[in-house]
Amino acid sequence: MSTLSDTLPLASVGLTHIPDSYQNCTYMSDMAAPASPSINPTTTILSLIEGTTLTSLKSGDILADIASSCLQTISHIGDICTPSNELFYAPNKQVPKMPIGDYITRLVQYSPGSKSCFIAALIYMDRMVLETGFILSSYNIHRVILTALLIATKYLDDIFYDNEYYSRLGGINIKEMNQLELDLLNVLGFAASCPQHQFDQYLLAIESSRLRSLVHLNLIPTLQEASVSEGSQSPKTERSKRNFDDMVRG
Repeated sequence: MSTLSDTLPLASVGLTHIPDSYQNCTYMSDMAAPASPSINPTTTILSLIEGTTLTSLKSGDILADIASSCLQTISHIGDICTPSNELFYAPNKQVPKMPIGDYITRLVQYSPGSKSCFIAALIYMDRMVLETGFILSSYNIHRVILTALLIATKYLDDIFYDNEYYSRLGGINIKEMNQLELDLLNVLGFAASCPQHQFDQYLLAIESSRLRSLVHLNLIPTLQEASVSEGSQSPKTERSKRNFDDMVRG
């Protein structure tokens, strides 16, 4: 069983401080969410983003909070479905003890990849659901998002950290990280591209969720005033793309 504390020193890869709650990424079997019979097992992350309005800001990064909310929901959905396979399960077949929300916060905080990589990772995960019938659940969601992020950084970013870095970041060993990468590429049919129109669709959904959340939290007066004050009437403008590190490159 791999834990974060079992991996190589984090300082050697530029991680100088890890909160105590992230030090022991152990696994347990009783973390599955309660069932909800009205939930559709083919729900996508995109549809969840489109319906998300945050009631609080927990991580200090609104993209992390939106992603955390949606991945918590979609993993709860998967927990009541019959799993398609045991790909991306922990070696002991248990549910990670660290909540997916905390795991996302960790990835956003310490991953050197651009924010566009996180959006691409969500796109990959939706492709798995829609094109292969893969069921995301509490058993596999941590390793899927970690591996999707790794692949996205290699595809989108000009400079990226290697598998060893991401294995340490995710609390697994390098051998498992290498295998997970191959497994996810096989599920995706080695199609790691993100067409601009699809990327813009996810960007628009995230930006809309962000604005709705800020209004709900009384951090901005209205959606219209927010758009005007930021110099844009639409989340799909160049201004919005700059907010997410220039989005897709190349």
